[in-house]
Amino acid sequence: MRTAFVGVILFAAGVGVGLVAPRFWPSPLPDGVESRWEATLYLPAPVSGHPHLNDDAYKAALAEFTRPFGGATLLSPVEGLWHGEDGKLQSEAVRPVVVSFQAALLPEFKERLTALRHRLNQEALYIRYERPLVELYTR
Repeated sequence: MRTAFVGVILFAAGVGVGLVAPRFWPSPLPDGVESRWEATLYLPAPVSGHPHLNDDAYKAALAEFTRPFGGATLLSPVEGLWHGEDGKLQSEAVRPVVVSFQAALLPEFKERLTALRHRLNQEALYIRYERPLVELYTR
């Protein structure tokens, strides 16, 4: 019984220190710098005349996707290769799209990925995640 009591006291002390310490502990990051999620989406490049991938539909899909995150950076198209269900090598022009967002928005980001995949009529999307330190320099 005594051991359990000591354990509860130590646990409570740990919780107390965990709650109070961040107020006195200096931030490891300089002012204005934050850790964010950065995702690179490899999306199919726009295709003239395609119902889901023409330039207007593509831009509308990206605008709807990026609105909550403040925007995106579109990189130059590159060639993507993959093996289809039949095992044959497939090729398609893809356009990397980089989106940066706060960690708290990761669940919304994933929900919007599903909607984007359907909107662009894609079987799958490839996303690469990183955790860079970023600063929005506006001075």
